[in-house]
Amino acid sequence: MIEDYARFMLDDEFLTAGLRNIRHKLAQLLSPILSGRTIISARNIKDDIGKESVSAATTTSEVITANFKRLQESLRSLTEYTKTIKPQTRLTARQVSQKIEKLRFTAYDLEQQLSFHLHPGHGFRNIRLYVLVSTDLIHKPLIEIAKEIIRGGADAVQLREESMPDRILLDMARQIRHLTLRHRILFIVNDRLDIALLSNADGVHLGKDDIPIHQARKLLGPDKIIGATSHNIREALAAQDAGADYISVGPMFASPTKPHLTPAGLNYLKEVARRIKIPYVAIGGINRTNLPLLIRRHKKLFRYPLKIAISSSIIAQPNPTLTTRHIKKTLTK
Repeated sequence: MIEDYARFMLDDEFLTAGLRNIRHKLAQLLSPILSGRTIISARNIKDDIGKESVSAATTTSEVITANFKRLQESLRSLTEYTKTIKPQTRLTARQVSQKIEKLRFTAYDLEQQLSFHLHPGHGFRNIRLYVLVSTDLIHKPLIEIAKEIIRGGADAVQLREESMPDRILLDMARQIRHLTLRHRILFIVNDRLDIALLSNADGVHLGKDDIPIHQARKLLGPDKIIGATSHNIREALAAQDAGADYISVGPMFASPTKPHLTPAGLNYLKEVARRIKIPYVAIGGINRTNLPLLIRRHKKLFRYPLKIAISSSIIAQPNPTLTTRHIKKTLTK
């Protein structure tokens, strides 16, 4: 069941291969032990005390988590049980048991990897550098830019496109989704809830004219990320009350991508520090020159690390990888 989710929902070849490997190796190890035995004949169909039990899982993440627990518990039982049976193979019972125990710890590792996608909101708490990509600002293919910023250390990628045809946009979103899955970083789609759903993005970022947050939540479910744009404390509080997982706060400085917006500046940060409880990302005009100033001012207001969102100051540069790496280093030192 978990393998099907990784294969058909996430389209993640690495997780799928890892789960398939457990299944194949387990079948290989148990085949000599079960040879000639009809297991189904031992099933107590009529009087099995567990036949009336129903799983309490109601969401995708709960179902996947429940199945991981079943897998791990089964492997634990098999680890102990196989010690008592002499297999019809060159391996000793102890060796078979040890190999099954190793599969159990592989299952723990895969659960940890998959939890990143089941609970992307947990991952958002740890991001520092959030990069917004758009074809309007670049001079090479968008997917190449995405690869470069990931190589440079971006923690999250947002696809922001306003005029790209839907079919092309969906294909691009799926390509970036595949890339971010491989590198275990977050992928957010700007504005387009439909594209976020169809590409299985980690979430969506909504502006004041987009679908209301509470309506988006009905479609995305409880585990996906919903971000909201805010330019003042009133908008920030409204987004928080509506159930946003994070807000963008800005513009901090004059922004080339939003020239019509007056910078909210550091005074807005002071209001956020006093009244906002959800995570926030500083955005707007942030670059290598003014980032140290923002970091210093932020430290006076907040105990926790600064998160920033950047677009043109990274993706429009001659070497996005080096620029990303430099900004990430400045942000985290």
